[in-house]
Amino acid sequence: MAGKNKVTFEVRMDEKLYLKLAAAAAKENRTLNNHIAHLARTNVDYLERVHGPLDTKGIELPEE
Repeated sequence: MAGKNKVTFEVRMDEKLYLKLAAAAAKENRTLNNHIAHLARTNVDYLERVHGPLDTKGIELPEE
């Protein structure tokens, strides 16, 4: 774990997408990590507004 209630995991993506995400993060004055976390939170918030709470039972945290 990276810290209190933080999880570290690896993400693989296309190089072009990585570069565009990094540029978008810079434009928003965020680190790439914070920008991706923001996008993830925004997506989860949207899904829960549309479909209700997401069920996390059975989902395991990645091992360190």
